[in-house]
Amino acid sequence: MATFKLFNTIKRFYILPLLFLIASYSNNLSSQTTDVTTGIIHVNSLLLNRNNLYFSGYFEVSKIDITDTNPTVTDVIIKLQGPSTIAFKGNDLYFGEFRADKISKINITDTIPTPTDVITGLDKPSNLVFNGNDLYVTSYLENDGKIVKIDVAATNPVALRVS
Repeated sequence: MATFKLFNTIKRFYILPLLFLIASYSNNLSSQTTDVTTGIIHVNSLLLNRNNLYFSGYFEVSKIDITDTNPTVTDVIIKLQGPSTIAFKGNDLYFGEFRADKISKINITDTIPTPTDVITGLDKPSNLVFNGNDLYVTSYLENDGKIVKIDVAATNPVALRVS
Protein backbone atom coordinates (compact mmCIF):
# COMPACT_ATOMS: atom_id res chain seq x y z
CA MET A 1 0.00 0.00 0.00
CA ALA A 2 2.85 2.38 0.83
CA THR A 3 4.39 1.67 -2.59
CA PHE A 4 1.12 2.64 -4.29
CA LYS A 5 0.97 5.97 -2.38
CA LEU A 6 4.59 6.64 -3.27
CA PHE A 7 3.88 5.95 -6.94
CA ASN A 8 0.86 8.33 -6.89
CA THR A 9 3.00 11.02 -5.27
CA ILE A 10 5.71 10.60 -7.90
CA LYS A 11 3.10 10.64 -10.66
CA ARG A 12 1.44 13.78 -9.32
CA PHE A 13 4.59 15.81 -8.69
CA TYR A 14 6.84 14.68 -11.52
CA ILE A 15 4.97 13.16 -14.44
CA LEU A 16 2.22 15.76 -14.81
CA PRO A 17 4.59 18.77 -14.75
CA LEU A 18 6.86 16.92 -17.17
CA LEU A 19 3.94 16.50 -19.59
CA PHE A 20 3.13 20.22 -19.33
CA LEU A 21 6.76 21.08 -20.01
CA ILE A 22 6.85 18.85 -23.09
CA ALA A 23 3.55 20.28 -24.37
CA SER A 24 4.79 23.83 -23.83
CA TYR A 25 8.08 23.12 -25.61
CA SER A 26 6.37 21.54 -28.61
CA ASN A 27 3.90 24.43 -28.78
CA ASN A 28 6.79 26.91 -28.86
CA LEU A 29 8.42 24.98 -31.69
CA SER A 30 5.30 25.30 -33.81
CA SER A 31 4.82 29.03 -33.11
CA GLN A 32 5.55 31.37 -35.98
CA THR A 33 6.49 35.02 -35.97
CA THR A 34 5.74 37.60 -38.62
CA ASP A 35 7.62 40.86 -39.09
CA VAL A 36 5.10 43.70 -39.05
CA THR A 37 7.74 46.26 -39.91
CA THR A 38 11.53 46.30 -39.92
CA GLY A 39 14.33 48.81 -39.59
CA ILE A 40 13.40 49.99 -36.11
CA ILE A 41 16.55 50.37 -34.04
CA HIS A 42 15.29 50.57 -30.46
CA VAL A 43 11.85 50.37 -28.85
CA ASN A 44 11.22 51.30 -25.21
CA SER A 45 7.45 51.15 -25.03
CA LEU A 46 4.50 49.92 -27.13
CA LEU A 47 0.92 51.14 -26.95
CA LEU A 48 -2.02 50.37 -29.18
CA ASN A 49 -4.53 53.18 -29.80
CA ARG A 50 -7.28 52.18 -32.24
CA ASN A 51 -5.45 50.97 -35.38
CA ASN A 52 -2.19 52.70 -34.55
CA LEU A 53 0.65 51.05 -32.69
CA TYR A 54 2.69 53.78 -30.99
CA PHE A 55 6.24 53.15 -29.79
CA SER A 56 9.03 55.18 -28.27
CA GLY A 57 12.61 54.99 -29.48
CA TYR A 58 15.84 56.75 -28.52
CA PHE A 59 14.76 60.26 -29.49
CA GLU A 60 11.22 59.97 -30.87
CA VAL A 61 7.74 58.56 -30.59
CA SER A 62 6.56 56.88 -33.79
CA LYS A 63 3.59 54.87 -34.98
CA ILE A 64 2.43 52.37 -37.57
CA ASP A 65 -1.07 51.54 -38.77
CA ILE A 66 -1.47 47.85 -37.97
CA THR A 67 -4.23 47.46 -40.57
CA ASP A 68 -1.84 48.30 -43.42
CA THR A 69 -0.44 45.34 -45.30
CA ASN A 70 3.01 46.98 -45.40
CA PRO A 71 2.96 49.53 -42.56
CA THR A 72 5.23 52.53 -42.75
CA VAL A 73 6.80 54.02 -39.65
CA THR A 74 5.63 57.61 -39.09
CA ASP A 75 7.35 59.83 -36.54
CA VAL A 76 4.78 61.47 -34.26
CA ILE A 77 7.26 63.64 -32.36
CA ILE A 78 11.04 63.84 -32.61
CA LYS A 79 14.03 65.40 -30.83
CA LEU A 80 13.09 64.02 -27.42
CA GLN A 81 15.48 63.12 -24.62
CA GLY A 82 14.97 59.39 -24.20
CA PRO A 83 11.22 58.81 -24.32
CA SER A 84 10.99 55.74 -22.12
CA THR A 85 7.26 55.26 -21.74
CA ILE A 86 3.97 56.36 -23.26
CA ALA A 87 0.30 56.49 -22.22
CA PHE A 88 -2.92 57.86 -23.69
CA LYS A 89 -5.66 59.96 -22.12
CA GLY A 90 -8.20 60.88 -24.78
CA ASN A 91 -6.33 62.43 -27.71
CA ASP A 92 -3.35 63.32 -25.54
CA LEU A 93 -0.26 61.16 -25.77
CA TYR A 94 1.80 61.41 -22.59
CA PHE A 95 5.46 60.45 -22.65
CA GLY A 96 8.15 60.27 -20.00
CA GLU A 97 11.57 61.52 -20.99
CA PHE A 98 14.16 59.46 -19.14
CA ARG A 99 17.09 61.83 -19.71
CA ALA A 100 15.06 65.02 -19.19
CA ASP A 101 13.38 63.87 -15.93
CA LYS A 102 9.95 65.02 -17.05
CA ILE A 103 6.59 64.03 -18.48
CA SER A 104 5.17 65.88 -21.45
CA LYS A 105 2.14 65.46 -23.68
CA ILE A 106 0.97 66.17 -27.22
CA ASN A 107 -2.43 66.15 -28.85
CA ILE A 108 -2.22 63.50 -31.57
CA THR A 109 -4.94 65.19 -33.63
CA ASP A 110 -2.76 68.28 -34.17
CA THR A 111 -1.14 68.49 -37.60
CA ILE A 112 2.17 69.48 -36.03
CA PRO A 113 2.01 68.40 -32.37
CA THR A 114 3.77 70.67 -29.90
CA PRO A 115 4.87 69.12 -26.62
CA THR A 116 3.65 70.61 -23.36
CA ASP A 117 5.45 69.79 -20.13
CA VAL A 118 3.08 68.23 -17.60
CA ILE A 119 5.59 67.93 -14.77
CA THR A 120 9.35 68.28 -14.48
CA GLY A 121 11.89 67.27 -11.86
CA LEU A 122 11.00 63.57 -11.85
CA ASP A 123 13.65 60.91 -11.38
CA LYS A 124 13.90 59.13 -14.73
CA PRO A 125 10.23 58.26 -15.40
CA SER A 126 10.08 54.72 -16.73
CA ASN A 127 6.38 53.62 -16.73
CA LEU A 128 3.07 55.45 -17.05
CA VAL A 129 -0.49 54.30 -16.42
CA PHE A 130 -3.75 56.24 -16.00
CA ASN A 131 -6.57 55.77 -13.53
CA GLY A 132 -9.04 58.55 -14.32
CA ASN A 133 -7.10 61.83 -14.14
CA ASP A 134 -4.41 60.27 -11.96
CA LEU A 135 -1.23 59.39 -13.79
CA TYR A 136 0.89 56.83 -11.98
CA VAL A 137 4.60 57.00 -12.76
CA THR A 138 7.46 54.74 -11.77
CA SER A 139 10.88 56.25 -11.33
CA TYR A 140 14.04 54.37 -12.08
CA LEU A 141 16.50 54.93 -9.28
CA GLU A 142 19.18 52.39 -8.44
CA ASN A 143 18.56 52.45 -4.69
CA ASP A 144 15.18 54.16 -4.32
CA GLY A 145 12.73 53.30 -7.07
CA LYS A 146 9.34 54.81 -6.39
CA ILE A 147 5.81 55.28 -7.67
CA VAL A 148 4.24 58.73 -7.79
CA LYS A 149 0.73 59.88 -8.63
CA ILE A 150 0.02 63.04 -10.60
CA ASP A 151 -3.41 64.62 -11.09
CA VAL A 152 -3.07 65.76 -14.72
CA ALA A 153 -6.29 67.83 -14.47
CA ALA A 154 -4.74 70.06 -11.77
CA THR A 155 -3.60 73.55 -12.76
CA ASN A 156 -0.14 72.89 -11.31
CA PRO A 157 0.30 69.10 -11.14
CA VAL A 158 2.34 67.77 -8.23
CA ALA A 159 3.97 64.36 -7.92
CA LEU A 160 2.76 62.63 -4.73
CA ARG A 161 4.73 59.58 -3.65
CA VAL A 162 2.58 56.43 -3.46
CA SER A 163 5.37 53.98 -2.60
